[in-house]
Amino acid sequence: MSTGELRKELAMMGVNADDCEDRTDLERKVTRIRRGNFLEGQVKTSSDAGGYLTKKRGELPSVSVTASDSQESKAGAFDQAMHQSVEEQRAQASKFDATIQGQLDHLKSKGQRVFDLLEYPCDHEIKIVGAKESDIEDNVRAIIGGITGADPKSLVTSSREKGKWVSVSVMAPVQSSDMLYDCYSKLQAERSFRYVI
Repeated sequence: MSTGELRKELAMMGVNADDCEDRTDLERKVTRIRRGNFLEGQVKTSSDAGGYLTKKRGELPSVSVTASDSQESKAGAFDQAMHQSVEEQRAQASKFDATIQGQLDHLKSKGQRVFDLLEYPCDHEIKIVGAKESDIEDNVRAIIGGITGADPKSLVTSSREKGKWVSVSVMAPVQSSDMLYDCYSKLQAERSFRYVI
């Protein structure tokens, strides 16, 4: 749906769309309202029908719509969410919502760092791409061996040459996430390395 169609739909629902900054905010608001309207009522039959809808020819069935306690609390939470500003809604958005909207920046997030989630000690594979002219494999072994305390000659490496680039994979025996981050920072500081993955 276009932005104009979303605004029209919100207007038909009696909701002000002025606080929505972009199309994503409009879509989120319409989706929440649709979900709220769907959950708002529960259909119950009249007691004289014995639990079934009954009707005579040409007559509408006898139906009463009531909201249960859990649905009322959901509707209350929904109304509260609808009156929040866009900034408050974004602050309460899940990590999934932020990822979908492209707002997740791991450097600014307040959660754990990626390598904090690994179990230590472990052997972590680090891949480096550099120019063919440099002695990249020995440099990588020296840097990682110096940080981890392992003998540089004992580190398991594999290399692959293609064109003017060399790709080297090293199994780094790290004891903690800080040690792994040190390996990456020292390798990325080396000018002869093109990529460190």
